Amino acid sequence: MKLYQIAIADDHALFRSGLAEIINHFKQFSVLFCAEDGNDLLDKMAENQPDIVLLDLNMPDMDGFDAFQKIKELYEDVKVIVLSMFDEEKYILHSFQLGVNGYLLKNTDPEILEEALSKVVEDGIYLTPPIARLLASDVYRPKRKPSLVAQRLTDREKEILSLITQGMTNKEIGEKMCLAKRTIDGQRQTLLDKSDSKNTAELVAWAFREGLLK
Repeated sequence: MKLYQIAIADDHALFRSGLAEIINHFKQFSVLFCAEDGNDLLDKMAENQPDIVLLDLNMPDMDGFDAFQKIKELYEDVKVIVLSMFDEEKYILHSFQLGVNGYLLKNTDPEILEEALSKVVEDGIYLTPPIARLLASDVYRPKRKPSLVAQRLTDREKEILSLITQGMTNKEIGEKMCLAKRTIDGQRQTLLDKSDSKNTAELVAWAFREGLLK
């Protein structure tokens, strides 16, 4: 069983140490390092790249949004889960517009955190049902006309995209649609190619920007 390496970026030392102790008890995960802000995170990532970064948004010097954009630019294979005290919709929406792989609140139970880490490793994204509903809400859909690429998606592609944005795995989508998993694998890759997305998180961000979520 592969052991996935986690980096924690948060400006509160007690929170960092407590979170690290929790994660180090997970079967598939261990903490590679902790960082006190975005600059410290990027300095340490230059030496050792984790599989997943747990990123606070509210940090001094370089906040989480700026740090995420740098990570995305420099380390496209590193996945990022926001772990924040902010539960306002504007922070959640902006995070997914940028292409984060998940968003959790700091009062999340350890079991949910482990589930989120596992989902991000397996599928590239973790969406709770409330966040999926938020992303799909008419209130937050773009008012502009979808691009030509988005308009030309087939009905099947749109249905699969909708299920992906609900956080379903390829196997779960296949079972729901009575299709083989390999068929869904191919359809997901087609959606990535059409949207020019490198991963599922970017695909969800693209779907949100195009107003395709239902």
